[in-house]
Amino acid sequence: MKKFTKLALCLLTVLAMSVSFAACDDGEPDPSGGEGTDPTPHSVTVEAPDGVDARASATTATAGVNVTVTVDAPAWLDIASVEYNDKACTANTDGTYSFAMPDEDVTVEITVEDSGVSVDEDDGMTWISAPAQIAPYEYGSQTYEIHFGNDRINASINSDGNLEYAEVYSTNEAVIPADAISGVRSTSGLNNGQYTSAAFTVDLSKVSAGSATLVFNDTDNDRTIAKYVTVTEYGTIVPGTLDTAQFSFDLRFDLDDLIRGNYLPDDVDLSTVYINFNVTDRDYIYGSAPEFGFATESYRLDLNADQTDFENEIVTIDYVIGHRYTMTAAVWYQQNGNNRNVQLYFGEYVGPTASGNAVYTERNGALANLTINDGDTLFDGVSVSHRER
Repeated sequence: MKKFTKLALCLLTVLAMSVSFAACDDGEPDPSGGEGTDPTPHSVTVEAPDGVDARASATTATAGVNVTVTVDAPAWLDIASVEYNDKACTANTDGTYSFAMPDEDVTVEITVEDSGVSVDEDDGMTWISAPAQIAPYEYGSQTYEIHFGNDRINASINSDGNLEYAEVYSTNEAVIPADAISGVRSTSGLNNGQYTSAAFTVDLSKVSAGSATLVFNDTDNDRTIAKYVTVTEYGTIVPGTLDTAQFSFDLRFDLDDLIRGNYLPDDVDLSTVYINFNVTDRDYIYGSAPEFGFATESYRLDLNADQTDFENEIVTIDYVIGHRYTMTAAVWYQQNGNNRNVQLYFGEYVGPTASGNAVYTERNGALANLTINDGDTLFDGVSVSHRER
């Protein structure tokens, strides 16, 4: 009888312990990885802006797993934030980011900002002209020109008349909106179905104060360059350093030849005749400070009845070092009270160029390149001199 009683007491004790342990299990997942842990994997999605390469160490993960995010941004962008489900990721010392996987799907979002850095070359592709400052202007547009180097771009044209394998965009459309940027068009002749240079324009009537980066992609050769641009107040831009160039001409002005060639009427009053030189800055920046003049400046050389030959005649121009210029000339005269003009052509030139139609002057590394037209010899003895400002 005593043995039976002891056995019954032991069974009751075991039952009591079982009930006690059962009461400790509250049904929540065990973070230590026990039987209560939810093993369901959740998705990891990464969203990044254009030009940013971002990837997670896993596309799915279970709760509690550490996930690493690697973000590679180009030089013109800085990483502003990396968040998962609107929570900040941990920034690691090796430049990566990480978070502990929650018990739900995750979206990782990367935001970036302009770094203020321009990329002027990529595998031989460079900017020919790319102003770092522009200004709002109701009546103008600013040109940005690119040279493709040895790897020229495919000449295919899309339905809009733009290069198929070139694209450009702004990183801040509040400053330079997409509709302010024109498509990319060739600025060079066709060479074996390829182009060596191209350009796009920015409509200055649509820009606003602030900063943005213009990113140009050559998708044919997988290259990218970028220009950090500040939109500032009109009339305050300093485009570079001003210098002075002097151009001397030995001018043979043969009135009879011009009349016989129907360039001038036979009753022209020579006292009303003058030569006008137009010098155009091909890289002019609208909104430049007043001392930098206008896109085209005019210079006048007066004639009279006693002088039709000019020796060592000087035309002096101000120019911005590094900018490209075009020079043209015309004979202006009056007929029946109206101003008329006859376009002149420079028949000789100075300077080693492939096409043989440019005048160069160089001093202390500064290059002024004035393209001139080659045609009938009305000017001869063209020479170039340079004077320090």
